[in-house]
Amino acid sequence: MNLRSIYLTCIKYKNDIKMLQAQNATVNGRSVKHVTGWAECRNALMELEKVPALTSECEDVIKAVPSIFQPLDEFDVSSEEWGKIKSERDYVFRTVADIEDLCEKLGIEDNLSQPGVDVKLPFYNDFSEFVSYVNDLEFVLTKCPFLQSTEQKIEFKNVDVGSTWLTFVIAGAAIVTGSALINNLTAFVDKAIIVRSHHLTVEKQKLDLEHQKYTQAEKEAILKYITDSHKTLVELTIKELEELTQHPIENRDGDEILRIEQCMDRMGTLIEKGLQIHASIDSPPETKALFSPLEMKYLEIEKKTQLLETKKESNDEE
Repeated sequence: MNLRSIYLTCIKYKNDIKMLQAQNATVNGRSVKHVTGWAECRNALMELEKVPALTSECEDVIKAVPSIFQPLDEFDVSSEEWGKIKSERDYVFRTVADIEDLCEKLGIEDNLSQPGVDVKLPFYNDFSEFVSYVNDLEFVLTKCPFLQSTEQKIEFKNVDVGSTWLTFVIAGAAIVTGSALINNLTAFVDKAIIVRSHHLTVEKQKLDLEHQKYTQAEKEAILKYITDSHKTLVELTIKELEELTQHPIENRDGDEILRIEQCMDRMGTLIEKGLQIHASIDSPPETKALFSPLEMKYLEIEKKTQLLETKKESNDEE
């Protein structure tokens, strides 16, 4: 989560934490604390715990409430129990307020209303590697035919403070709750993950083939089949993108298909190395919903990458 997303999450849910209150009450002749507002506070804590710096603190508040009362909005507890709950709640509130104050002093703005995406660059070891990631991302966003429009464009907004999160917004006409370019971007990223995942499978098949007891001619025939199957997948994927984006590829200059393949390859490689694209936190719900399915696919390609690396290491040892 980038710093701006953390800031917006904090200001959105900070006051909901204070909804948790308690009043003195008597039940069956026994003095208790009647707690109200737990449901709203609990929901806020579940959102705030997504902030890495607040995860354990939010969990401590939730754990302080007896499990039998977790589903309720109001309940009665002893003064000692309420003291523990209140102490944990106040600590979270102060921490959230400190984060909010720090972000405002750093100049984090909160007036972005355009739909957009937050892009997390892969980990890099040196400046040249960082530059290569930015160049590849720039190539995809400016050269991919599916991401070009006469009415809208993807514009760079800013780099998040102290991180490698980049924010891009959709600028242009007729932007209310959605964007054709946002739809096209999610479709393109989804297909790039599929193609890269298949490529990793192909690479593993090639490694396995080297150790099979086939004749050289048989290996060449199998290798051709594997390679052709990947080429066919790419061709079918491009056709699917044409339908999803309603952008037919005419390939008039003979290079449009090649540019798409290059863009898919670069995006797939970036994702394999750790790049992630998410809807910005203040994008409309319609935009956020488009990116939700990608989260599991990022994990899927990570698993395949690890499997391929393990296979290569195993073959190197033999």
